[in-house]
Amino acid sequence: MIKELKLDGFKSFFKADLDIAPLTVLTGLNSSGKSSVLQAIRMVDKVAQNGVDPLLKDYGSARDLRNPNALKWTIVAEYVSGKRVELIEDVLANSFGMSYPQIMYVSAGRLGPQVALHIRKDDFLDENGENVLKCLEVNQDVIIPEGMRHPNAEGNTLLFNVRAWLGTISPGVEFKWNINEDTDSSYSLFDGHRAKNVGFGLSYTLPIIVALLLAAAKGNTIVLLENPEAHLHPRGQVEMAMLVAKAVNCGVQVIVETHSDHFFDGIRIAVKEAEGSSLAANTLAYWFEQDENKNSRYEQCTLDSDGRMIKWPKGMFDQFEVNALKLL
Repeated sequence: MIKELKLDGFKSFFKADLDIAPLTVLTGLNSSGKSSVLQAIRMVDKVAQNGVDPLLKDYGSARDLRNPNALKWTIVAEYVSGKRVELIEDVLANSFGMSYPQIMYVSAGRLGPQVALHIRKDDFLDENGENVLKCLEVNQDVIIPEGMRHPNAEGNTLLFNVRAWLGTISPGVEFKWNINEDTDSSYSLFDGHRAKNVGFGLSYTLPIIVALLLAAAKGNTIVLLENPEAHLHPRGQVEMAMLVAKAVNCGVQVIVETHSDHFFDGIRIAVKEAEGSSLAANTLAYWFEQDENKNSRYEQCTLDSDGRMIKWPKGMFDQFEVNALKLL
């Protein structure tokens, strides 16, 4: 697991030192730095796993990532194991130690309902979720830890539990898929209908459910999630948060960016309902906004064992109360 992330001169961060918990929730105003935290971790992972140039496709050159007020940028990730990865703009890569956790990343730009999905030759779950059905087919018989199993699942394997967790989004839904190796394509069916003819939430949720369940089964995995609440009704958002909490309790590190008060309330409920105080101790939230120089500033937030925020930042998930006051 990552325990600390230091960002100096990186994008909107002039200087930041972020503690990273087993469950870390990133929220705040638009363009305030949340996605940049995930980008930095993905860059670290690229070096840790492959020892290659950390720059990500479509994000530009190293200079494009530099804060306007900095001479260069650095990213340092410290791991619980004592390992460390250091990225410096003019050096780009230094890693110390071996055998880093695998990262599974599901982006906000993941594909919605598609008539067909292109598949890869491997079972890697890509950031857009395009290869999710191939990943599911290869790993469908993987045994899921007891703490992640849905109470209505017909068995203890990945496939049975994916179907059951999809049922929390759309109760009673029947999920099937087909893969055509000859055309490198796949497609899903919900209640016998192609994905385009059912709600967006099922397609957007599928890669997240697969990532969390598979990470818990495989171990030594960090899951990065962007907007897991997308296209989900409030109850579904709470259920998604509960699944995230279960994954954390099974040893998965989850770092999630969200704009949803329903999702965050689900985390708080999971903390309150957890036995003991371990989930509360393992949970951190950050509120991000920009200062007058358009640099990111942040407040770290902790929860007590009843799911209550120790200190609630101004502007964080308070729009319901703001609106209610206007309606009185």
